[in-house]
Amino acid sequence: MPDAGQHYEGAPITEAVIDIKAIIPDEVGASPQESMGVVRLIKSGLSLLLPSYKAPEDITRHVSQLKVGGQNSATATASNVVGAMFQSEDKRQILQARLDGFTFSRLAPYTTWEDFSTQARAAWGAYRQTFPAMRVTRLAVRYINRIEFPTPADDLAKYVTLLPTIPDNLTSTGALSGLFMQLKMPMRDGANLILNEAIVESNSPDTAAILLDTDIYRDTDVPQDEAGIWEYFSTLRDLKNEVFEACITPTTRELIK
Repeated sequence: MPDAGQHYEGAPITEAVIDIKAIIPDEVGASPQESMGVVRLIKSGLSLLLPSYKAPEDITRHVSQLKVGGQNSATATASNVVGAMFQSEDKRQILQARLDGFTFSRLAPYTTWEDFSTQARAAWGAYRQTFPAMRVTRLAVRYINRIEFPTPADDLAKYVTLLPTIPDNLTSTGALSGLFMQLKMPMRDGANLILNEAIVESNSPDTAAILLDTDIYRDTDVPQDEAGIWEYFSTLRDLKNEVFEACITPTTRELIK
């Protein structure tokens, strides 16, 4: 198998995500009013770091409560501000800074891990200053790849290695027209993998497309110090590359090189 760190000029990445889940101190954001105050602090700190981004939008959470009294009952719905979303002017980068964590996304075209993770780390540093006593509970990287190849796609095994085993006595009169598979499995270094694979609609009548959605995370014994967090993100990135290389064939490598 090729080096898991190989760079592809035509990498089919449609979205890359760095995600950190955290628990903030109980006394922070205990009421809707306090939550709004904390979110204002988040906006203030990150707006200075992201001057070229659009004005942040509130992230709200809707909570419904059924109230029963005598013969009458009613449902009350409350909306609480739980974070802020920042979006670059070209809409390629999106940052969600919430009371329960932080998500940094990059849409195609993807550049490099170094560029992507450096920007995420800077934003995370500004976010964490608001909650210095937070406890990190989950680290994850998620990469969504859309692999397009010429039709007719009568033999998917030419392009991907992860395919269902179809019984010999189950006959078909044509190529596989639909597919969805999900794998969940532990990996090395305390990580876990959720891998989704699906046939999806192509952008052209001359091509077919498969989606490889790789989510690799750790949610036990999670590093708490900054150096440990970002060193482990490098491990998750390496694992993500190993999974991708294991799922594609030499033919696909020629298509995206």
